[in-house]
Parts: sequence; C-alpha cells; structure tokens
Amino acid sequence: MTNREAMTLTYPEGSFVVVRRTYLPALWLQYTSSPSQTNVHFKVNRIQIDNQLTEHTFRHVFYPIKPPSHAIAQQPPKPLIEFAMIKQSTSVDGEHEQSVLDHYKYVKALVQEFHIKLDAGFLLSVMNFLKVDEDNIVDLEKQELEWLQEDLKLSRTALDDRDGGDEGGPPVFLDEFHLSPLKIHMSFSPDNNTDTTQVQVQEDTLALYLKSFGLGLVAINDSVLKLAYYDATGQLVTQAQLQDRVIKHYIHETLTQLYAVVFGLDILGNPYGLAQNIKEGTKDLFYEPYQGIVQGPREFAEGVVIGMNSFLRHSVGGIVGAASKISRSLGKGLAKLTFDEEYQKQRARRMAQKPAHIGEGLVRGGKSFLMGLYHGVTGVVVKPVEGAAQEGVEGFFKGVGKGLVGAVTRPLGGINDMITYTIDGIHHHTQIDEKIMVLRHPRYIQPDKIIRPYNTNQSEGKYLLGEVMRHNQWSDTYYHHSLLTTKSTFILTDQRCVLSEYDDVMNQWKVEWSHVYQDIDKLPTVMENEISIEFSACMDPNVGISKFFKNRRKKTRLVTLPTSEETQLLYREFRKRYSHYHQGAKLGRTRDAKAHTLLNTFIPVQAYREIRTDARHNSSKVLTCRGHTRLSQLVSLER
Repeated sequence: MTNREAMTLTYPEGSFVVVRRTYLPALWLQYTSSPSQTNVHFKVNRIQIDNQLTEHTFRHVFYPIKPPSHAIAQQPPKPLIEFAMIKQSTSVDGEHEQSVLDHYKYVKALVQEFHIKLDAGFLLSVMNFLKVDEDNIVDLEKQELEWLQEDLKLSRTALDDRDGGDEGGPPVFLDEFHLSPLKIHMSFSPDNNTDTTQVQVQEDTLALYLKSFGLGLVAINDSVLKLAYYDATGQLVTQAQLQDRVIKHYIHETLTQLYAVVFGLDILGNPYGLAQNIKEGTKDLFYEPYQGIVQGPREFAEGVVIGMNSFLRHSVGGIVGAASKISRSLGKGLAKLTFDEEYQKQRARRMAQKPAHIGEGLVRGGKSFLMGLYHGVTGVVVKPVEGAAQEGVEGFFKGVGKGLVGAVTRPLGGINDMITYTIDGIHHHTQIDEKIMVLRHPRYIQPDKIIRPYNTNQSEGKYLLGEVMRHNQWSDTYYHHSLLTTKSTFILTDQRCVLSEYDDVMNQWKVEWSHVYQDIDKLPTVMENEISIEFSACMDPNVGISKFFKNRRKKTRLVTLPTSEETQLLYREFRKRYSHYHQGAKLGRTRDAKAHTLLNTFIPVQAYREIRTDARHNSSKVLTCRGHTRLSQLVSLER
C-alpha cells in the first residue's frame, strides 16, 4: 500500500519505507568562471520531436534509442547529449608584446544513439515555414555590384598594407579534444499527404532534390549510420582549421557508410537491417544465459528463456519485416502506375496506419482487396466522366486511359495491400522496438491563426476530428467536442455534428452517424443527461449507403452524456454553432439573390472588362464580345 500524502510504502507485515521521488531534469547546466579558467558542463537528458501535422507518415521526427537491458543493468542510462569543457587562459611572450593563448585542457562531447524520421510532407511544411518573403529578398544584382566594388578596392591596395594575419582567428591549444562516435538511425518516406496547393514551388523544388539523390520513389526504413569518433591531443590550431578538420572527418565517415543506406532501402527489403536483427538475436541467445550462469542456476534458466525469445523475435521479426517492406514498395509502384494523384494520397494515408494485430491486418487486407476490385471496375466509366467535367474532350481521353490502366493496376494493388496488411499484422507481434509515447496532442490553432496558450481539451478534440476526417472526404473546422465514454465522442464542427466510436477491430475512429446543420430542423432539446436532435434528411451522404438504409426512418438522435453539467455545456455550444451556421446561410442566400439580379442586368461590355481587369490586377484574358450583353453570358464565355 502506498500513502501518497506521507510518501511512504507500507508492506503487509507492517513495516514501511520512505519514498523519495527522483528525476532527471530535461536540461542541466553548470558554469563557473574565474580570471584564469572557465568550466562548462551541459546535459540534455532527453529530447523528443513529434510531427504536428495531421496527415503524416511518421508520428515522431526525432527521439533517442533506449539502451539494451543488459547495458541498463550495469549502469544507469546516460544523457542524450553531454558537453564538458575546461579552458585556461595562458600568457605567451611574443617578439614585441605579450599575448593570451586559449588553452583547452579538456573538451568532450557525448551524443547517444538516436533516430531521425522524415517524410516529404514534413520537409515541405518546414520549407514553407522558413520561406523568405519576396519583398525582403535583397536585389542580387545590387549585391553583386557591392562585391565587385570591394574586390576592386582590395586590388588597388598594396600587399604591405594588407593584414597578413590568419583569417582563421587566433590559434588555440588543444590538450584533450574528443567527440564521441555517432550511431544514427535514419528513416525517410517520399510520400506527401499534406495539402500543397499554396506551396507548389517548394514542392517542385523538394521533388527535384529528392530525384537528384535517387529518393523520388524509394523509402528508407531504419538504416543505421555508425560514424567513428574524432580525437585531437596536444595540437595548436586555429578555430577555422579545427572546424574544417571536424567537417572533413564526418563527411569521410558518412561516405564510408553509404552501403548501409543503399542496403537499407525498402525496395530491397532492408537486408542490412535484417542482418543486424539476426546479429542482435544471436548475441542475446548466448549473452543472456552467460549473464545468468554467473549469478546462479535460476538466473541461468531465465537467461536461456530471455535469449531464446530475443533470438526468435529478432529473426522472425526481421524476415517478416523485410517481406513487408518489399510488399509496400511494390504497392507504391502499382499506385504510381494508376496516374491518379488523389488515389495515391488516399492509399498513402491508409497505409500509414499499420495494424495492431493479426485480426486487424486480415480485416483491412480484405477491405483493401474489395475496394481495389471495385474502383478498378467502376473507374472505366467514372474516370472518363470526371476528366470530361474537368478538362473537356482532352480530359475525357485522359480519363479513358486512366480507367483502362486502373482496371488492371487497382485490383493488383488491392491484392498486394491485402498481403501487406496481413504481414504487418504478423510483424506487430514480433516487434522489439521501443514504444514511443506522444506526450500531448498537436496544438489547436483556431481559424483566426492567433496562437493562444495550449488547451488540452481543444487539442484532443482537433486530434479526434482529424482521425475521423482521415477516412472521410471532409474539410471541416473543429469547434467543440464531448467525450461520452472512453470509446465514444460527440464532435461539433463548422459544418456538421458527428458521433464517432472507436473500432477495436480496425483500430480507428469510425463515424456512427453525422448530420449537417442544414438538415437539422430546430435547436435540440435537453432532457437531464440527454440531448435530443431532430433532423429532416435521412443521413449525411458522406457516411455511406449502408448507413443510409439503416437509419432512413429515424427522425431523432439521442446523445447521452456522463453528467448534467456537460450536457448543459454541449447544448450551449451546439446552440451557438447552429445559430451561427444558419445566420451565415441566410446571409449567403441574400448575396446569391443579389448576384442573380446583377447577372441578369444589361451593362456595357467595356464596363464589365474594366471591372474584371481591376479585380484580377491586369489579367491577361481579353474578352472579344462587342456591344451590350448580360453579365451571365460574359462569365460563361470567359470560362
């Protein structure tokens, strides 16, 4: 029994011990200084960077790797980053004057093993965030002219008048300088599931860089780079020379480790990772019993069980993981052959969520096969119609080509995805990777784009809506939500109200029912812990035809909440959202009526041309109509 107030742990026989909480701070810094010596000691115990985008391939961008169990048993875990330095200032007699030489008695930097996971969507978002406004860019011609003037001025200066000092700065003496070896796990995905309509230039630039490195289509999963340490003892160098030597050292080490990146490609099944898994399993098979036999017979038996379990997990998990990577790469290639970008993005979102067990893998695999077969057959008719609606005759023939190609590639892709999901379900039970927890959901930024203090409830609601929208073609904005149970939630958006439940089999949030505000007759009524919602339409058409027939006769929805306080809060928020929506709809109908009246009035063509030119900032389109006509005719002609 634990007494949290007194911080004591009481045993059944009555004895107790005082419990003391110990912790490691995230950042730790110690700094001391004197006229002759400076000491710095800095630690970063743990740092984790999560991907805040709703549509992502990797949830975590950066996190440290947990050391093996036998290493933790021997000594406590070390900080992720540790830096220590002792610097002394030593006086040196020169020919003309006395100078001060920086003497580094001790400089050491330690970086533990870590994992970096990047996808194209995350890189594109970072590029968009760091994009420099065109108005602030310095004129390149003006800058080149200034550089030329500086060079001309330098050419007219006599050699004796120039500063003959070393551009690298004053020299420093390194008594002991050591940078630890690095072990970096790298993962990369070229998939981009984000909306890039506003950042097309950055997307094209990123695609060019990826293709230049050969990463346009292939993915890298858990490739390991091992870079050797750098050491310098008893050397007199400048800071520029030291920096140049360190950079050259790590470039050389990276080039010698390129084979690990090549053999870590998913399209090859990551043979390097498979070899490493088998190596670790074989090591544990002999090392764990050896560790146990030193302590006693019981520990030896436990070591045999642990070693055998680790060997089977590493071996079987490595083989199944390699098969999964090859299957995923083939599926991605088949998706590229459909020439349908929307289908590729939907498949990437779907495949980003791996099944949590074999049952979920079988269910998802069967669904993928049926959906691939269905879309392959119907695409022969649907794609030409969509192409004709978007691009006319040219789009029609493009749609015919896409439909015929999709009739072959989509069913094949469905079969491949079925195999991939099944293998992933098996692989989940053999995984020995550390489970990385998300400390909090991404910050919710309201439509006004003002960053406010972090709100846990709003961030959770935005995350739940994102999980629901992942499987529906919605573009809603989060407004409010209420948790009904641990596996059920009611969400209010700017367009609709949604009741979502968690599906344990599919391991995802599914829509139980949803209605747009346009179909709701009146404000809901409150009955103790229940809210009754009346509607006129049968069902939100985005949910599916099965739900439509299941609920076609129902006219009332009941939402049951845990407490009456939460019921009143939900009712107030629903009333605000409902009133705001219908006021906006009424205003929109008034504007549409005025626009309809304007479109049926006669005005001179020249006046219309001036209006359109002013609105489009000197648009290059020129209308060829003459005389007087209706605005509606001009609009249709311009289109």
